[in-house]
Amino acid sequence: MDLIEKTISSTNSSISILTTNQQNPLLCIIETHGAIEGNKVDVAKYSHDLIGFCKKNEIIYIAYNPSNNGTQPNQPLEEVKFTKRVKDLVRVINYSEEIYRCPIILIGSSLGALITINAASEKISNVSGLIINCGVVRPEETLRILAGDTFSTWQEKNNAEVLNVILPYAFLEDIISLRTDEKLKNLELPILWFHGNKDDLALIDTVRIAAKDNDKISLVEVENGGHRFGEFMQPGDWESKIE
Repeated sequence: MDLIEKTISSTNSSISILTTNQQNPLLCIIETHGAIEGNKVDVAKYSHDLIGFCKKNEIIYIAYNPSNNGTQPNQPLEEVKFTKRVKDLVRVINYSEEIYRCPIILIGSSLGALITINAASEKISNVSGLIINCGVVRPEETLRILAGDTFSTWQEKNNAEVLNVILPYAFLEDIISLRTDEKLKNLELPILWFHGNKDDLALIDTVRIAAKDNDKISLVEVENGGHRFGEFMQPGDWESKIE
């Protein structure tokens, strides 16, 4: 993919990113995934078509490793907090604003939409818009499905299995705090939102309500598409459509 690895450092922690390397970019795209364990390499591989488009059109593309994603030895996976990942994204945005000095578009997928929307709600000056893919609006509903039988005993036993990771009840409390219903009502940025109308992990009704309440949300419904659209839109297809 011919991407460059860089590190955003601070006194407390560092964030590893993969980025294209245009000298005078017209735009910067920062992509956030929704997995617990996913890393920047996986995200970039999935978005190879979008990266190719960015390289041809003077657009910086950035994928990054969020905190506690299983790649950092000093950040246990079971201690993951999505509120901390919002801060990670804000750091990447601030870095991009300082280095590239161009408008920024944020992409968020699935649970990653919670991170993207919450970061955008902080009204960072150079963020010009959002692209959301199968975004979760009400995380408690999605986690109820992902955790299965372990959801009902999560608080009592202080653990549940989510995406093959055993997580404490504090994770659920943390991610519920990022529920985006109200934030979406007040977000003044243009939002292009792709969503399968048969998505059983992130119900489209919640997105339809958000789009009704905010005319800056352009909802593109993928007919019969499930989460990440299933066979109705293959990996790379939705990225091609945003071009």
